[in-house]
Amino acid sequence: MAKGDSERLNTDIFYNYKNDPATWQHLSQYIVTLGIDGTLGQADLPNLIDGTTPWPRAVSNQAEAIDDMWHAAINSRGGYFSASDPQKLVESLKAILQDVSAPSGSSAPASLNTAVLVPGALNYPTTYQPSDWTGTVTANDVDLAGNLGTERWNAAKILDALDSPATTRVILTGKYDGTTKKVSGINFDWAALGAGVQQDWLNTVPYSDPATKDANGQDRLKWIRGDDSKEGGSFRTRNSLLGAIINSQTKYVAYPVDGYRNNFPQITGGPAAPETTAMASDKSDCFKDDTCSSYEQFVKKHADRKPVVYVGANDGMLHAFDASQNSDGTSTTSAGKELWAYVPYAVYPNLSKLSSPKFNTAYMPTVDATPVTRDVFFSEKDASGGAHSEWHTILVGGLRYGGRGVYALDITDPTATVSDASSKVLWEFTADSVGADSSDLTKANNPANLGYTFGQPNVGRLANGKWVVLIPSGYFPDCTKLSAPAPCDKPPAAANTTSSLFVVDAQTGALIRELRTPGTVTSYGLTSPVLGDYTNDQIDDVAFAGDLVGNLWKFDLSDPDSSKWTISLAFKPAVNGNQPITVMPRLFPDPMTSRFIVVFGTGKFLSSDDNVSTNAITQSVYGIRDIGSTVQKVQAKGGLTKQTLIESTDTNLPRGLTNLSVPSSGVGSGGWYFDLDITSAKGERVVVTPGALFDTNRAVISTFIPGGDDPCDPGHDGALMVVDAATGGAGSGLSSPSSPAGWGSGKTYQVVGARVKNSPTGGALPIAAAVGGGQLLVPGLTLQSGKTLTIDDAIWRRRSWRELNNDQ
Repeated sequence: MAKGDSERLNTDIFYNYKNDPATWQHLSQYIVTLGIDGTLGQADLPNLIDGTTPWPRAVSNQAEAIDDMWHAAINSRGGYFSASDPQKLVESLKAILQDVSAPSGSSAPASLNTAVLVPGALNYPTTYQPSDWTGTVTANDVDLAGNLGTERWNAAKILDALDSPATTRVILTGKYDGTTKKVSGINFDWAALGAGVQQDWLNTVPYSDPATKDANGQDRLKWIRGDDSKEGGSFRTRNSLLGAIINSQTKYVAYPVDGYRNNFPQITGGPAAPETTAMASDKSDCFKDDTCSSYEQFVKKHADRKPVVYVGANDGMLHAFDASQNSDGTSTTSAGKELWAYVPYAVYPNLSKLSSPKFNTAYMPTVDATPVTRDVFFSEKDASGGAHSEWHTILVGGLRYGGRGVYALDITDPTATVSDASSKVLWEFTADSVGADSSDLTKANNPANLGYTFGQPNVGRLANGKWVVLIPSGYFPDCTKLSAPAPCDKPPAAANTTSSLFVVDAQTGALIRELRTPGTVTSYGLTSPVLGDYTNDQIDDVAFAGDLVGNLWKFDLSDPDSSKWTISLAFKPAVNGNQPITVMPRLFPDPMTSRFIVVFGTGKFLSSDDNVSTNAITQSVYGIRDIGSTVQKVQAKGGLTKQTLIESTDTNLPRGLTNLSVPSSGVGSGGWYFDLDITSAKGERVVVTPGALFDTNRAVISTFIPGGDDPCDPGHDGALMVVDAATGGAGSGLSSPSSPAGWGSGKTYQVVGARVKNSPTGGALPIAAAVGGGQLLVPGLTLQSGKTLTIDDAIWRRRSWRELNNDQ
């Protein structure tokens, strides 16, 4: 559909009975009959919808009148229930109340298709419906002021309008080889899976002992693909094929944007860099010949690559949706269509539950994490012995509670067919990959130490010439909590008091090294690592990551010999577990050294148990100075410079922060911090990776403030603050909101931010610039007055640039 067109123009989607087209206030009817049935049943619904079976004419005091009531309930997007006994009546009323009190929610922030708000700018928000765990992905206009506008397309509605989705969709999966312990790509098909552990998992009776099997696995696979022929009985009735998108942020990918230079330094004491060797072997002018393996030519070759929105959903899949636009900024006719999807091997233990009617009240996550994308160079030989020696774009994703694994896909070509499965699926790294031994967790390089993959992986280039994926060991659930997944998988590694960072080959998935924190320091729940390059030579030297204890760890990866990589503690909390770190830190240049300031906030929001403010422990925002030596000096809160945060009662609840300097040595020189201790914001915490404004060395901090459980008010409050990364003081340049009286320049406090509505609870902030510079905006976050929060920025005077990813 074109920009500005009403979605009513697509009657197949807008008036589909599974969708609710009324965007105005309206009445939905829920009808319960007491022991009286009509002439039709749930099995007749598909034929009634497509017109094969006509609705009967209503006749007073006859069964056809009951059919007419059901018809009215469907037309109003409500529901109909027939209760033949008191228990059925109770169940029917519970179902109605659950549906009414379950408004759609959104946890992850939306992504943007541009870093500059030009005409044609779109954002891609997601929502989910807790009543049946369905989800949506939409494309919405964003105007030049950062305001959200018209919906262009809705991927869920387009998917639901497909004819025969079970047979026409391109869905790939990873097949596990029990001998090699590796995963390869195949069509998501019963015959292609063949006899083995994956068919066995699909044959598992849902919500029972895993050893209890039936013969319904093939039908479950068809249901996951979109076959609704068995819905209404032992298979769950879906209102949409697209599953709930809760914690996965959409990822927009078009042409290559990582901005690498062609030349990489020689490996210390070794050969030339693989990227340089490949260019030399082409024996051509790499600045003119488009067959050259240089990054420059890779960008040129894929400059018109089809834009795609990737997102994980709790229907067992990563989805790839067409996000293409015409030259005038309007959406193409194919925009919003699913191009393909991928079912990771690691989620198979949960797949049989998806089709069970119990799923609506006993939800189990699957592909619930935000993917990462990066341009990388492949230099390993393929199966036939030939060297790849070329650039690729890869996508790497975790699963959160969906499983203990990470998957990697080649998205250089964003389209896919069933025959592309073997080349599209690169690898999966799981808790039972090569070398896994749960009987001896102290064994070196042991994948069995991998937990549930909550922490986002990261991708980098190391001094050994390898492009790698860094995978944090993740979390294990507390099985005593009501919010724990059922069944709660508590393997031996859950008892670990150390954390691990797995470094794997980005091309092959082979484990290069498991870096384990020392046993002398309690650590668990390592989260997303950030990579840092000290000398701007495109080689990552160091990584930093936090854990649930509140430790900040430094991983020195600067030596070409992986056996010489080291781990040291950079920051230790006063009390273990009081200030957990669940976000990826951000690295900013330290103006006093040639190293970094490591910026992060503390707090967690991993389950409903965390949605509390009563007796909540105060959380903080930190900036820790990286001293640069191989063994990092351990910092503590007492060795940092303290800034103080306040909040005004003005309309937009603006916030002020002191702006003390951080000394280069002595007391307070270890970095800075400020506490999130606003009296009216109990339980405030940081659960979103900070944004980065590198040109002005400022960090954008988004916080979350727990609310109640009122289903009529499901939004999340929070605050957004812009701080000087070097000092932790107020970062100059907030034009909205304005400073309250007494907060002007040179006073004790300077405006740093304000309360915002719809604060996200995960992912990374989408920050966009106004045309020409001068202002930065965060679309989707608004002040209490409803206005967009704006950040002053430098007017553009571009000298050179490289786009920085949200995971750098």
